Amino acid sequence: MSEQCQGQCGCGHGASAGTDTVRRHAIGSVETVEDMVRRTPEAAEVLRRFGIDTCCGGRLTLAQAAAAAGVPVATLLTALDAGEPGSQ
Repeated sequence: MSEQCQGQCGCGHGASAGTDTVRRHAIGSVETVEDMVRRTPEAAEVLRRFGIDTCCGGRLTLAQAAAAAGVPVATLLTALDAGEPGSQ
């Protein structure tokens, strides 16, 4: 059974494709590195530029990985959301 938000999170689940109401799922700090890369493969490059290991560190949450890399989680989430490369 697929888990859906029933439209309460504003992500656009159930909206028709091609409409302005469809949005990608928001990135959250409790999402794991592994899940982020699985869902958005191009995020791996952003994570690596911040010094975050996408292989062995894959089970860490984005918040944990950011802390381990010495990066503010807000900075990491903004870069991932924008798809921009980070800097150390």
